[in-house]
Amino acid sequence: MAEYLFVDTGKEKLQNGVVELTVKDLAPGRKKYRCNYVRAELSSTPAKLPGADVLWVRGPLGHLRDKPWAIKIIENIPVY
Repeated sequence: MAEYLFVDTGKEKLQNGVVELTVKDLAPGRKKYRCNYVRAELSSTPAKLPGADVLWVRGPLGHLRDKPWAIKIIENIPVY
């Protein structure tokens, strides 16, 4: 199960359902913290999205939220 990070700066909406947002990959190694713009299905309750990866959410000041979200990446969207 992969883990991702989303930093809530107020520019992108974090909501249940299918959204487009920027996430950082938390996989160990050279690609750690690599940013990807993705279309993904999100759920604030991980049990409602079985088989999903973990999405950690940080606020605009860097504070980690109490509970992780669930994320299923549908596709990576090219930035340019």
